[in-house]
Amino acid sequence: MIKEKATNSAEPVNGMIYTMMRFTYLILGSMTAMTLSSCSQENILDTESKSAYVASLQKLSGSEREKQAQADAKQLELLVDSVKTMTYYFGFSLDLSSGSGGTPTVDTASAFQLQDRDTLKHDFLAPDRQLSLVQQYALPESGFAFGSGNEERGFQWVNEEDIQYHIKEIFHGGKAVAPTDLALRRADSVLVEATYKFPVRFDTLVIDINQREPVVYKGDTVDLEEVTAHSVEFALPIDLANAMIDNHGVMADGTLVDNNSYSGFPVIGVHPDRLAAVSQLQSLLASADGETVMEQLDNVSDSTFVWLNKLVAFQETFNDQGNADVEDVDAQIDVMKGWTDTYADLLGAVSKTYRIAFPQPVEQVYLYVASEYEEVSRSFVARNNQPSAGYHVFVDRPKQHYGIADSLGGIIIPVEYTSLREESGGFFVEQKDGVLTTYSLNTGEKKLDPFPEGIRFWAPLNETLAVFKNEDGYAGLLDKEKREIIPFAYDGFDVEGNIVIANASLRGRTYFHFYTLAGKRIEVPEKITTFEAGDGGVTIGTRDDRSGRIDGQGNVTFNTEGR
Repeated sequence: MIKEKATNSAEPVNGMIYTMMRFTYLILGSMTAMTLSSCSQENILDTESKSAYVASLQKLSGSEREKQAQADAKQLELLVDSVKTMTYYFGFSLDLSSGSGGTPTVDTASAFQLQDRDTLKHDFLAPDRQLSLVQQYALPESGFAFGSGNEERGFQWVNEEDIQYHIKEIFHGGKAVAPTDLALRRADSVLVEATYKFPVRFDTLVIDINQREPVVYKGDTVDLEEVTAHSVEFALPIDLANAMIDNHGVMADGTLVDNNSYSGFPVIGVHPDRLAAVSQLQSLLASADGETVMEQLDNVSDSTFVWLNKLVAFQETFNDQGNADVEDVDAQIDVMKGWTDTYADLLGAVSKTYRIAFPQPVEQVYLYVASEYEEVSRSFVARNNQPSAGYHVFVDRPKQHYGIADSLGGIIIPVEYTSLREESGGFFVEQKDGVLTTYSLNTGEKKLDPFPEGIRFWAPLNETLAVFKNEDGYAGLLDKEKREIIPFAYDGFDVEGNIVIANASLRGRTYFHFYTLAGKRIEVPEKITTFEAGDGGVTIGTRDDRSGRIDGQGNVTFNTEGR
């Protein structure tokens, strides 16, 4: 139904109201192992290219060719069906609850309205707006990401996620260069055409807490996963999620309230366009006969077989990780981040999962979804404000392998790694077969030196020391020569001047040990449960309020009498 005008504070204007109820979703994809039959002929999943596949079929008679095409179609059907379920996510939440334990104060919300279009246009077109860029080094061409930041010259009202960029020129050394000529060198700036798309009308999807029937909104069926009087959990197809602008709860008396806890995260899976290309090939093979299949394959793009090979590689990687015995959650997240990098052109957000909670019981939840947009465009010169790094990881896109180049674009480490990313502090991490390996760069011998198996880089402590974690999740300190400076027995570290503060816990209670930068333990007379760093030293305290101080040379003074 259409609401032309709000009759009370809970009824939104500017669009249509749709009611939505229950649904289920996958938050982590899984796959049952498949046993695929095959003929003596090499099957399509083992074929490196279109030309190789065509050549293999040409060796067969018409009847054999038809039989092989049917078998390959079945292989592709099973592949597509399986990788559809292979999804994963990185979650985040924004909790605005007070945590006081009492009845929360409920501030009523105003009826939702879109930002004034003239305000948005003025913000986007303002002459003093500036963009910066992040260069993603690659062969044959580097990629770029753009942003304005949050300072005075950045956008004040514009949502930068709603801007699309078209690169017009790339500059290096003060001159325009072709993308392939830039190669692995650092770009000074990039001239881009920016197009900002913003909503001018919206619809309102209504989640009714007391009902459980799905609603179809513009072809998308949306259901709820979990509903209570205080919260809802649901997932949206990615296009619908991208159009969601805001939300409100509606109390029994019609009062609108803001949420006090919100989480939303994209579910990563194989991009539908990639699956579509392989599905079209599957349909062709399933319907073709032995005499016409060769002619029909002429209309299939070479890129379809590129996506097919990547699908097979991702399937194997996903299954390897599913079979791996990995208990460290942080390590699992690092592995999945490696997938996101390695298969960047294959994977994308396929849906988005939300959990929204409210301080008081609500009977409905309003989701405001953009239904009509306006666009405005302009040019920017985006500056490269990234710190100049001595070395950086790059990807050879045709080979989908990674290497390391220096600041002049010279290749130091050739493209030998199927995944590689740079960490802060000059460390590099490879993910292979579900195993993470940390390296330091040996520039003299032009090679990557691995750190011991079973430990992984966590964060730099200073210019010479870095925090690593072992398979049990305990943190230790190593130097760049891979020497253990502080043992793997802690939760984390801080540093103040020449003193390292080691954070540990026992049965949920935190305590601290102290070391010099050389790894010598600084003995203190009591178990220390609090510290305050400053002026090159550390003020320490016990649970019963005795206190002391460690100076910059590691000398300890302590008041044993208490306060």
